[in-house]
Amino acid sequence: MKTTHTKKLLICLTLLSLFIITPLSSAKLRSNYLIDFISNNRISESEGFTNAIEFSGSISYEATYYALDMLSDFNQMNIHVDPVLLAENLGKAIYYLFEYQTIDLHDLYYLLSSLNILGQIDDIITSNSSLNGKIIDYINQTAQITGGFTMKNTTSTPTVISTFYGIKNYELINEILDNELIHVNWLLTCNNSDGGFGGNSTSISDLSPTYYAALALDNLNSYDNLTSTNKDNITQYAKDFYLSNGGYRPDLALTQTVIWSTYYSIKLISMIPNPEYNDRDSTINWILDRQNILDGGFSDPSAESGVQNSSIISSYNAYRILSVLNALGSLNNEIGIVEFNWVILLAILVVIGVVVGLLFFLWKRRQI
Repeated sequence: MKTTHTKKLLICLTLLSLFIITPLSSAKLRSNYLIDFISNNRISESEGFTNAIEFSGSISYEATYYALDMLSDFNQMNIHVDPVLLAENLGKAIYYLFEYQTIDLHDLYYLLSSLNILGQIDDIITSNSSLNGKIIDYINQTAQITGGFTMKNTTSTPTVISTFYGIKNYELINEILDNELIHVNWLLTCNNSDGGFGGNSTSISDLSPTYYAALALDNLNSYDNLTSTNKDNITQYAKDFYLSNGGYRPDLALTQTVIWSTYYSIKLISMIPNPEYNDRDSTINWILDRQNILDGGFSDPSAESGVQNSSIISSYNAYRILSVLNALGSLNNEIGIVEFNWVILLAILVVIGVVVGLLFFLWKRRQI
């Protein structure tokens, strides 16, 4: 009889310990997890965002714009930032970079884009004739007379990527780009026979410059003017990066698909009427699988034993893939993400200690 009661007690304790040891998890919308991840990368309401939590406190101008753009889409921007104070600090950052450090078209683009999405670009830039004049002069200095833009005003060799930023910076400050045709023609000299674009007129094709060249031409209202053959070649070039798991690789020689190259490829394919994707559903599922169960952001698997490091930039690219594929509704689905803390760990250790102690006590009694 005593043995029966002991067995029952042991079973109950075992079940109880297993219940407590089981990691606590909760399910909520994928979009809510993403919003939480974005918020966790906020430095403060007025200081912008870091790209990843491990860089906490270090502002990334690119990540700040991406974070604001996603929060704006979710109607959450004013909840997480103070638009006026943040805009003031970003304006000070532009002034500081011009006065005391070097600035390039990349940083300028993301700073201006953030001010624009905050609705403060007129108050911070346009109304400040001194700062606005410096920006215009700087962009003019990066524009090359033979076409294209350099990333800084201290160099003279244009690239496709810096040309995209130069064109967009003019647009953000409402300045007219002179001699558009020169820049269009220069971009077209970077187009190769395989459909892709090189970083400049002498480089072999690569996915990144192809993406930025297409966007730059589109911004200059020239992409649609390309011949059907040219556009088909660009589209096919992007499709060639696809692998059967649903993602797109960054290089044709690689077998690893990553988020940014998937977004660039998907965006390129989408730029023609009635686009046909390699496998839309597989790509959507592939992206959803990239949502990190540890923090709610999106990340590519790491080579370090499957460790994942989510970032705002990767999360933004993933978000935009879903947007281009008209699949943002998938973020309204629930997903369970493990929530673990030291209180739970302490409780687990206490329960284990109690169970082990009780088992030892019962074993000793049976020995008597």
